[in-house]
Amino acid sequence: MIFFPELLPDELFYSCCARYHNESSNESILQSLKDLFGVAHTEINCHFPSRLNNFVTTCNKKNWDISIESIIGLHTIYPFFHPFLDKGQSENIFKMIEGTLIYRPHFILGIKNKFWTSVLNYCPDCIKEDDLEYGFPYWHRLHQVPGMLYCPTHCKRLKNSCPSCNLKFETHNILLILPRYCTCGCDLSWDRASQIISLDEYRAQLQLISISKDIAYLFKSYDIVGQRCSFRQLYKEYLSKTTYSSLNGRLKQRDLTNDFMNFYSKSTLALLQCDISHINWIQHLFNKNYNHPLKHVLFIRFLFGSVIGMIQEVQKVA
Repeated sequence: MIFFPELLPDELFYSCCARYHNESSNESILQSLKDLFGVAHTEINCHFPSRLNNFVTTCNKKNWDISIESIIGLHTIYPFFHPFLDKGQSENIFKMIEGTLIYRPHFILGIKNKFWTSVLNYCPDCIKEDDLEYGFPYWHRLHQVPGMLYCPTHCKRLKNSCPSCNLKFETHNILLILPRYCTCGCDLSWDRASQIISLDEYRAQLQLISISKDIAYLFKSYDIVGQRCSFRQLYKEYLSKTTYSSLNGRLKQRDLTNDFMNFYSKSTLALLQCDISHINWIQHLFNKNYNHPLKHVLFIRFLFGSVIGMIQEVQKVA
């Protein structure tokens, strides 16, 4: 490997690897993977890379200033999960990404199929701006976060396919760059005019945009939040001061659940696949088992109004 493209702001590490493959003279992906990670047959995961030890070792030999910590913290979606993992879980995820432990991050994170996809998302406005500033668009890591349905910068609905031919951008064992133009010739920065929507859909749209902005803020401040408090304990302490706590200190689960469901639009919970019609996942937030960060974000917004409000509460506790 005689070069590696510069990692751009909020660029997914997978995206930079795809750009390397596209700019190299390699005829096959296997050759590019061998260049990057030392082995041809390795896991290609757009969300969590693997064998970073091999990659960084190669970079250090070239005196390129790249570290595992900077890649994980700035170019993967790991910061979304970090605040809600215990120390042991975090260490194991790092070991898996480094390549010193069997690669099974989904098992530790408890990510089920409905929260995980191999299809990449993009924002038409980001494509236009990136192409203007860098000469090409690229995959943004924030756009790939589960629950991020709108671009937090432009408040536009994220897309995962061509608006003309409906070709989906899937990453099954390939290194796929984000093109400005689809193979059918459609300009991916083109955005169709919004259709007329119902009041409930409009309410959901506003909520989903706010949720996307909260998730983006969580990325900026994950070092502040992570390992600073127990969310389970924070929720209990906060709720103990509200009407959701009975005189004997017991939590009024039914009232809490009903108010939570009224707080969000039905469309919001359905689109995020976080409805509680079958399983009341709110109850699980108070036990020690791992729960998906998206559910925490929804509950945090319900309790504190926003992630910023929660962080202020965390700083009081710390």
